[in-house]
Amino acid sequence: MQRLFLGGFAGTSVMTFMMYFVRPKLVGAPKDIAAELAGQVGGPWWVGMGMHYVLGAVVIPLLLAFVLSKVLPGPPFVKGLLTGIGFWLVAMTIMMPMMGKGMFLSASGEGPKAVMAAFMAHAVYGGLLGTIAGPAVSGKSPSTDAETAN
Repeated sequence: MQRLFLGGFAGTSVMTFMMYFVRPKLVGAPKDIAAELAGQVGGPWWVGMGMHYVLGAVVIPLLLAFVLSKVLPGPPFVKGLLTGIGFWLVAMTIMMPMMGKGMFLSASGEGPKAVMAAFMAHAVYGGLLGTIAGPAVSGKSPSTDAETAN
């Protein structure tokens, strides 16, 4: 379980770094996800950042380990990557419209580069999550792997 949460924390941290420091090079402006989430609940910036980390380091990793790993194909990296891309689709088709930004940011004025920047950040998040979590998302228990190695 530690590797699962470490993978989620690492993925969320790199994704956050990308939103604040890589996205401006691609799109022209950073994405302050913490401010956007805080605005949705009427709280301060740190509450939004806390929500972002709880989702990325706890909720999504648990969902991957206990639900998605049973149905997604491939090794842990692929399962994580597919999870990240799946949550990008959820963000683009459900969350962004709920925030008034339209499907795939169509009402935000940010353009396709912002959609691709979000895709890259979610893919990196998922790939890191799956790679670091390893056995926790392989669909097999770690003890099974150890028994077959003997």
